[in-house]
Amino acid sequence: MFIGSQGVTVTNHKRIPLRYETPIQQSLSSTTDSKVFIARLNCPNIKGAEVIACAELPSNWQWNRDQGIVKMSLFNQKNTDNASLALNTTDKGPEKPLLQCTSVKSWSGGDLYVKVTPGLIVPVDYTLNIEVVPSNTPSTDRIVENTPYQNGVDVEELLPIAIHKTITPMPYDSNLLLEMDVCLESYSKLTIDTSVMSDQGTFSHVICSGPCESPDDERVICKDCNTALPVCVCETNQVPGGVTKVYARIHAASGVKNTTTGQFESVMRFGASFAPK
Repeated sequence: MFIGSQGVTVTNHKRIPLRYETPIQQSLSSTTDSKVFIARLNCPNIKGAEVIACAELPSNWQWNRDQGIVKMSLFNQKNTDNASLALNTTDKGPEKPLLQCTSVKSWSGGDLYVKVTPGLIVPVDYTLNIEVVPSNTPSTDRIVENTPYQNGVDVEELLPIAIHKTITPMPYDSNLLLEMDVCLESYSKLTIDTSVMSDQGTFSHVICSGPCESPDDERVICKDCNTALPVCVCETNQVPGGVTKVYARIHAASGVKNTTTGQFESVMRFGASFAPK
């Protein structure tokens, strides 16, 4: 491993779409059961984005009908009992192929309601993932909890996270600026936890309320991980009101020599969670 002051500092920039997911596995125990989820997407920076909803079946990953499946319908209003008002659905009929995902190509604003119902076989366990993909942003991965609902139906509130799951190689002494969409319109306060895990080398990182050039930038809101470590978690609730994006500036502080290129490289994984308070 190489640690030192040599090398040319380079900053790359990558955008991570906003995602939502169930924090725990969900279940439907009767064929008449249903569950409604809400994602707080009433933010100007989300308008026009593609919204993708996907379900996963832990006990039926091949989606065999005779082992239990779920169907999803997407709404932009609270009335989820009227199927004709659905923006899209995975339920295309018994003769059609089963769909794991459905989407709205251009989100017009407001909150998203996702109604989940079972097939003919119960009980069925599932998890739900939502991804908000802004225009001109490549789709990557995807991402949930509890609030009361006002019309007799329990609603699970989808809570936002950002995950950069791909293993990212970085040259020694380079920087990576990760831009993360957030939606603060529905929350008065947001706590952000970010983590960097090293597969190779060590990293430092800071959280910023805007694009930041250095750890001393005035927009830095968390410096907990400004010391290079193999694993570090940065937590802050100092997110300014009205912010539509937050940034993580990651610095590769050491690396391992690539025997093919002769260059020193660091490899890391990044994750972030946004928790309303």
